[in-house]
Amino acid sequence: MKKIITITMLVLFAISFAPQNTMAQERRNEETVTLKVNMTCDMCVQKVKSNIPFVRGVRDLKVSLEKGECEVTYRTNRITTEQIIEAFEKLDFTVEEKTGEPDENGKEVNKVECVGHTH
Repeated sequence: MKKIITITMLVLFAISFAPQNTMAQERRNEETVTLKVNMTCDMCVQKVKSNIPFVRGVRDLKVSLEKGECEVTYRTNRITTEQIIEAFEKLDFTVEEKTGEPDENGKEVNKVECVGHTH
């Protein structure tokens, strides 16, 4: 009887660590990219929020209309940054990865435009 209880306890102990290792491994396969997207209205934001989170491999999406940025957290073993950009382009947005590099006037170089609906 003691052996059964001991074996059961060991198995439960081993199982309790298995999901944590899997979750840690998934986090290692995640990256976050900030994209410049010229969203000029709430309709743009809604279009992004109702489509991009459902792209295979996308884990999280944060959208800022004020900054014209989307922060996308994704699984690197399922999707690439280029594929995420393509997903935005399918929604008729022109998108660039944010570099933060200023031009000669001190403004960010990234230029994007919003198409696909009327303002």
